[in-house]
Amino acid sequence: MNLPEKIGVDVDAGTSGGRVVTELAVASVVQGEHKSHVLQGKINGGGPALSLHTSGGSIHLKKN
Repeated sequence: MNLPEKIGVDVDAGTSGGRVVTELAVASVVQGEHKSHVLQGKINGGGPALSLHTSGGSIHLKKN
């Protein structure tokens, strides 16, 4: 998914069959073990909810 570099969202992304990869800085609080298939946090201070989930592949957040 291509996102504007200055977008402000609360991201909740997860996959059961791949990884979550981002080019955008995400402020998150990690409790316990970091998992490559889950990403939750705020991009550029947060904003509206952005929920992305899949069971058949990876999620890529790219700068637009």
